[in-house]
Amino acid sequence: MRSETSVFSHSVGSLVYLAVFSATSCGVGEAVIEFTDDQPDTVAAFDAGVALDAGVGRDASVAFDAGPAFDAGTPVDAGSPFDAGAGPERDAGAELDAGVVADAGADAGNTSSSFDAGAPDAGPVARQVVVCLTGAVDQSSPSNAGFTQLCDQLGASVTLVRSCRGSACASSFATFPATSAGATVTDATFAALDLNQDQRVNAADGPTTLTILGFSWGGVNAGDLAERLSSDGRIAHAQLRMRLVILDAYQPFVSGVSPAANVDEAWSFRHTVTPSSDCSSGAPLGPYRGVRLRCAAGRACFDHDFSAAPNTTFGALPGRFVGHCEVPQAAAPFVTQLVRTGSVTAPPPLVAVTP
Repeated sequence: MRSETSVFSHSVGSLVYLAVFSATSCGVGEAVIEFTDDQPDTVAAFDAGVALDAGVGRDASVAFDAGPAFDAGTPVDAGSPFDAGAGPERDAGAELDAGVVADAGADAGNTSSSFDAGAPDAGPVARQVVVCLTGAVDQSSPSNAGFTQLCDQLGASVTLVRSCRGSACASSFATFPATSAGATVTDATFAALDLNQDQRVNAADGPTTLTILGFSWGGVNAGDLAERLSSDGRIAHAQLRMRLVILDAYQPFVSGVSPAANVDEAWSFRHTVTPSSDCSSGAPLGPYRGVRLRCAAGRACFDHDFSAAPNTTFGALPGRFVGHCEVPQAAAPFVTQLVRTGSVTAPPPLVAVTP
């Protein structure tokens, strides 16, 4: 592993983009980005840390509300977080080979996207696994606070794939500035699915629903993670239901996210009209608005737009005030409903989904 300072350049045609992380707006000191071996040497120049300050133009005192739909339910036995009744137990304290452990803690009104993703009739209840990919720069960035809280909440009732370095663990993975998910999060997710550690995800591991959840930069890379798992020959997809959920997914020069072939359902929650107080308005190439889902006809794809319901309150925010940094907070009740029940109630209006 090597380290680079936070000055990046990237050529696109005749233009050269340069981004320098600043301590002025983020308040987290000068950033140092670590590149793993599977990240490219040349990356898209993009400073999501600049001007994404939760204290600028927004009320940081508003408490994060996961909504009434979130129910931590009956606590899972944390002594054996991988035990789903199939295969040998795994030590909850053991660190995954990838350096990650899974933790088993736990004018709207548009309901046309309600969707039953439950297990087949009379079949066993599917184990719920969630992996989170945060936005730029990393988990400590103020712009990612709402997403971190959402992933922390989900970790109270499901198997959450955690990113760990030594004894310090986070509820999400930071993939910026790479434009792909990379091997670390892919290997960690596979390990969480492979209950009996036989390097296969199949009937022996029991039925499982995997929710790949990404915000902003991580939302685009969540699509890449789904692609990697979709094409992994070690996974029997008849046993794995894969759900992709992207929250205001954004990377420069990316116009949409296309779910991989083995993604069973794809959901997007985003905004399309920038409020005056948007956290990304002063950022390079900002303001950031989530890109759309791209799906062929007949696929289970649902693209929801908070801006299309300007006077409807989502959590504590009317739709017209939902900007880039607020999307995770506004989407939290719907995401938790999806993970817990496989459907959503009274989500934001749908946007037409096309290839």
